[in-house]
Amino acid sequence: WIGALPKAGTAPSGGGIRHALFGDTEHGNRCELPLSSHAAGAQELFASCGLGAVVEGPADTERRLWLKLAANAVLNPLTALWSCENGEVLSRAEGREAVQQVCEEVQAVCQHLAVSNAAIDLSVSDLTGFVHACAAANARNFSSMCMDVRNGRRTEIEELNGWIERKSRAITVGQYTLATSKHWMGKNGELAEAVRKWHPVS
Repeated sequence: WIGALPKAGTAPSGGGIRHALFGDTEHGNRCELPLSSHAAGAQELFASCGLGAVVEGPADTERRLWLKLAANAVLNPLTALWSCENGEVLSRAEGREAVQQVCEEVQAVCQHLAVSNAAIDLSVSDLTGFVHACAAANARNFSSMCMDVRNGRRTEIEELNGWIERKSRAITVGQYTLATSKHWMGKNGELAEAVRKWHPVS
């Protein structure tokens, strides 16, 4: 797994790397096995291109994946629906409220599906803090989902908010699931449905 948030680059057709934004790049794996010999080579390659990279172990990688899920589940659908930059999401009361609601649902799912203690121990505050940090670091950028909607491409709404809603319905806690009723959608379900209606090709 390789993560590039908030640093990213693209490769133009003529070769080379175009720097799009700056920050940290991490790569690691989810397995308990040692990282492959390719990890060191990948780290050197990123560094030689000015992108940098940090190799992480499985627990840190899993923790970061849940953090990134929370950030993407907030910023992607809201910027797509509002056609705005990432930074605008938290400037709106509705956006700040969505951060809390989405992260509460992500944390509940994480508690039941995460493997490592590093991920299981994530609090709602950890998740909301990461969302705020990502929004601030990428305030002037447009999310990938916003650009997908603008360009008529399929979005990742089903893999983000749709996935969180489905897992909330499937996870059993005693005699109940994380979903409070068969009509429950949660904030993630609400955002997923809004994007589906706004952008049918999702």
